[in-house]
Amino acid sequence: MSDLELDRLLAEVLNDSPKTDTPQDRRPDRQSQEDKLVSEDAPGLVGVRNGQIWVQNPRNDGSPAKLVPSGLKILVNGVVIKETVYLHESDQITYEPRIDLVPPRVEVIKSPNNLLAYITIAYGQRIEHILDDQEPKKLITLATKAIPHPTEPPTFAQIVAALERAGVSHGIDQTSLSQLSRELREGRFVIARGTPPGLSTDETVEILFSENEAVVQQNKHGNVDYRERRRLSTVDKGTVLARKLPGQPGSPGLGVTGEIILPIPPKLVYLVCGSGTALQAGGSEVVATKAGQPSFEAQSHTYTFRVSPVLHIAGNVDLESSNVRFEGSIDIRGDVKPGMIVFSGADLFVGGSIEKAQVGAFGSIRIRGAVINGTITAGYPNVTAFQEVAEDLNKVLREMGALISTLQQIYSNPSMSRVTIDFAQLLQRVIDMRFRNLPSSVTGLLAHLRHIINMLPENVRVNLADLEYYFDGINLLRMKNLDQLQTLYKNFSHAITCVHQKDPKPSNLLLLSAMNSKLRASGEVTIAGEGCYATQVDAGGNITVAKTVRGGYAISDGGAVTIGEAGSEMGVTTLVRVAAHNLVKIERAHPGVHVYVGSQKFDVTEEVVCLRVFQDPQGNLKSNYRVL
Repeated sequence: MSDLELDRLLAEVLNDSPKTDTPQDRRPDRQSQEDKLVSEDAPGLVGVRNGQIWVQNPRNDGSPAKLVPSGLKILVNGVVIKETVYLHESDQITYEPRIDLVPPRVEVIKSPNNLLAYITIAYGQRIEHILDDQEPKKLITLATKAIPHPTEPPTFAQIVAALERAGVSHGIDQTSLSQLSRELREGRFVIARGTPPGLSTDETVEILFSENEAVVQQNKHGNVDYRERRRLSTVDKGTVLARKLPGQPGSPGLGVTGEIILPIPPKLVYLVCGSGTALQAGGSEVVATKAGQPSFEAQSHTYTFRVSPVLHIAGNVDLESSNVRFEGSIDIRGDVKPGMIVFSGADLFVGGSIEKAQVGAFGSIRIRGAVINGTITAGYPNVTAFQEVAEDLNKVLREMGALISTLQQIYSNPSMSRVTIDFAQLLQRVIDMRFRNLPSSVTGLLAHLRHIINMLPENVRVNLADLEYYFDGINLLRMKNLDQLQTLYKNFSHAITCVHQKDPKPSNLLLLSAMNSKLRASGEVTIAGEGCYATQVDAGGNITVAKTVRGGYAISDGGAVTIGEAGSEMGVTTLVRVAAHNLVKIERAHPGVHVYVGSQKFDVTEEVVCLRVFQDPQGNLKSNYRVL
């Protein structure tokens, strides 16, 4: 509805409102009411109007009005009344106002800290008390109101004497005092200001790490991922965690009465070293004695520091805890809830189950519960994922290096000094002219890494995220200068170095069971419970499944595969693969199970037990089994 239509509707409603009676319509009723009132008894009334007492006589047999004198001299018919009296209209009622005289006043008040002195100046007054107006009543008690009239001001000598009596001798405002000597004004004024003591600088503690950095960031679509609200910090051995900065006492002050005011002494702080920390530099610094997660607790003025090599999480990993990334070991006593990410730079233990979550560790992983629709990676992900996109990584790095060289060449040209252009606009122009494919190359690279990027160390993940932040769409305009681009290039180079490095120690994966999941380990994979269903298992070493492998696959690059039961009576396709000259052992296999040793394949076409598939010394595929 438009504003015009709304106005028209309101006008129609107002025009339809019911009509009110005219005075002529009500006149008979009002006249009859007045006639009725006249015929009834009514008491007398007395009131005060414009400082004068007036009286209304009663009607018929009504009682006369009564007055109670209060505060002033009231005369009725020339007689002073001192108690309640009945009044009539014929009475002559007068009163005499009361006059109070107040002498001029000078008062000096000092502040509690003796740094300010105030002077209050009040003129003398002639205060006249007269009757206050009151509505007519049957009985009233007279009330008065005071009307002040200024008289003479205090003298300047009185002001000086008041200052002397108060002992005010320091910091007197001579300008204000001079003005008062020329023109005395009523009011309260600051007449003296002392010299306050200097502020002392308290001892402080400079914390050189962040325990949990709160991060709430929007993605390119404006959405906030509340699973990424915290980032855990870690430190190396020898890292300075905190430093005590000394305090400094302030200079003494001087009060308005001339006495010395000492400054508040600096507050002291105390450093206490817990596990994994020690004091150095004469007790003014806290240093980490081992690598791990730093933390501190501040109570009053005492700071206690600790460094733990293991991150302990007593409950679940969920939205409340946020995603967990820690360069040391992680001990999770609860579950890892759907949508969450856990990464450990060392070993990882999960006491509960994992559902629809991504969990990784550079060390070994032990899971006491089941994995459902999860992705588990034990060991450095260099095994397959990064090798597949290694050329893409290097290509983006080369193009960024060439872009920086081109920009440096442009800025070194003397003619650029005559051109005024924003760096972001210049960058966009250069990319459009000579590096048009760079933004799409970055986007494609990060799309390939999407499924494992969250398993990377925090610094690598952030560096890759920064790369996407600037090279997505028009975000290049966020780039402020060439130094910022060079920093991005340096961080990206560091990220590539990290993801290509080798991990000499294989990492193992141990869990109870898995369903619809992806399991990867650079070492051995052991499934000690019911087995795995529709699950992909990749291992660098042995794979051992105590019970069932049904659907999916189990692939070992450098070890044997041992399974209790493979496939199902319904013929669910199940793949088992080992490298050449490794052994596959399946205690019970159903049709639909395919076994590869190297490039050679053995198909199970009927239900068998005690299946052994291997290669002889000449490389020929061999199999032993017994048909049920």
